[in-house]
Amino acid sequence: MSRPLARRGALLLASAVCLQAAALASAPTSRASTLYACVKKNGSAHLFSKSPKCKKGERKLAWSTDGRAGRNGANGTNGANGTNGAAGEPQKITHFTSSLAVGASAPLFTADGINYSFTCTFAGLGASAALGATGAAGQSYGLADFKRPDGQETKTSDLQSTIRLATVGGAGTTIAETPSAGPNSANNVLQNGIWTITLEGPTSVTLLHVWMEAGGSCNIHGSALTLPE
Repeated sequence: MSRPLARRGALLLASAVCLQAAALASAPTSRASTLYACVKKNGSAHLFSKSPKCKKGERKLAWSTDGRAGRNGANGTNGANGTNGAAGEPQKITHFTSSLAVGASAPLFTADGINYSFTCTFAGLGASAALGATGAAGQSYGLADFKRPDGQETKTSDLQSTIRLATVGGAGTTIAETPSAGPNSANNVLQNGIWTITLEGPTSVTLLHVWMEAGGSCNIHGSALTLPE
């Protein structure tokens, strides 16, 4: 046989082996990742999915049907950072005190966009002290107990306690006050009030504990704790 014919026969045989190997590797009943062949000296071969025992004069070959793993792809670019959420009113404690003559007013403190102020007005026969709130929308709930100073005569008409509910908006709103007390037999009109107030603002809750006094003038002393919701 001439060399061109021998080379052509070898190529045909190699092609046949490759086709058989591909068919064996892709057959549904064959899950082998390694193929085997018993190859004779003349180039003829038999393929196996399991390691065979080749005959005398045959050479055993084996190769993997799995390709080599590809290289890892490049990392993707980092996504954009999300926007920060809106910051709420931080927790804080405020202490305040003020003394006013009748007809005067003064600012006290600000929390959650709400301005708190103190006012002393003339009402009836005595003064009335009031705690006001102006600014962002909110809801106020307050409870107070009132009495005349120790050792002073009280009247049956004296207000003992009160509950106040108020909606706070842009305009000034009274959230706590002392009622005007009429004079007793000693011509005394002084009255004290202790308030416990909860004001729910836009982003926080403010808790107030307030002492107020009203007579010939007005006094206030208290503390406020603002907690973010």
